[in-house]
Formats: sequence, structure tokens, C-alpha cells
Amino acid sequence: MVPEYVERQLAREKESEQAAEEVSLPDPSAPDKTQQLVLTERSQIQMKQRQHMSCQKFPLWFTAHVVVPGFANIMALPLLTLDLTHI
Repeated sequence: MVPEYVERQLAREKESEQAAEEVSLPDPSAPDKTQQLVLTERSQIQMKQRQHMSCQKFPLWFTAHVVVPGFANIMALPLLTLDLTHI
């Protein structure tokens, strides 16, 4: 399983490098404004790639489904020690 993961990770890195290479710098005779636009576009593409590669946030509904029952079980522990046979 690990070699497959490594291969997939390398493929993703190659794709991101190719995407970064597709955004080429204009020729030196071009005005400075277009160079700045290209650089800002490149930085935006790189930021999107970083956001995509970063961990995604944990869903709130899943957190609630784990935390609330866990808290309820902990609160119910003292009730399990009660001796209810003499009632």
C-alpha cells in the first residue's frame, strides 16, 4: 500500500509542477503590468494548490456525533456504580 501511495503522491507533484510551468513569464519586452499580472496569477495558482493539498477541516456534524455520545457515556459512569438491587 505504501508504494502505491508514494507513486500517487509523485504523480500529484508532477501535475502541480506542470501546472506551474504552464503559466509562463512574458517576454522581457512586455510592460511591467503584464509581468505583475502573470506573477500574481502564478501565486494564486500556487496558493490554490497548497490549499488543495492541505488537510481539510473536520466536519462539524461528525464532531458532534462523536463528542456528544462520548460526553454522555462519561457522565453516565457514576450511575453504573449504583446498587439498585435493594429497591
